[in-house]
Parts: sequence; C-alpha cells; structure tokens
Amino acid sequence: MKISLICTGGLSTDWIVEKIETYAQEHGQVVDVQTFGAADYDPGASEGDAVLLGPQIGYYQEEVQEKLGMEVGVISSADYATANIGDILMMAKKLAKKRSGEPSETAKKEE
Repeated sequence: MKISLICTGGLSTDWIVEKIETYAQEHGQVVDVQTFGAADYDPGASEGDAVLLGPQIGYYQEEVQEKLGMEVGVISSADYATANIGDILMMAKKLAKKRSGEPSETAKKEE
C-alpha cells in the first residue's frame, strides 16, 4: 500500500514515517510512505492508495479532497502524539479500499 502523508512542511512527520515502516515490516505488511508539504502535495499525493493529513493541518481536509478528487483522512492528534500506528494504518487501509472500490469488511459480512 502506498500512503501519501501531508503535513505542514513535509519534514515534521519523518519520525512517524519511520514508525509506520517499522510497524509494517514487523507485521509482514508492505507500506510505502511518501511525505508532502501542505504547499506542494498536488499532484504527487494523489498517487497514493490513501492520503492522510497530519493533525496540524486537518482543517485543510475539504480543500485537499476537492483538489485531489479523492477522500482524505486526518490522523487524530492522539494517534499522532502516541504513534498509534495500528489505528493510523487501519484508517489508511479503509481509505485505500474505498478508492479501489473493494468492499469493506462490513459490506462483505452483509453479503
């Protein structure tokens, strides 16, 4: 899964990228995280399977969604501060499934 992570300057999230990559590796997942600054995310960020915003720019969510033409998630302040990578990756996976048109787990259970 390819994740585009947009933050204020593109550099402040390096530590969380390291944590995501370590977590993914430890759990046998393949994750590629690209970081972008709030001023230079378009068009590159739209190449991700999922696009996430750092909590410090969550208020840009609607604008980014409109510009990229896709749903964008916002990492909660709590998940970001505590590096709750499990929840961050879960959000990214849900967004990636929606983007690919793959049914969610809930939809699969209802079938």
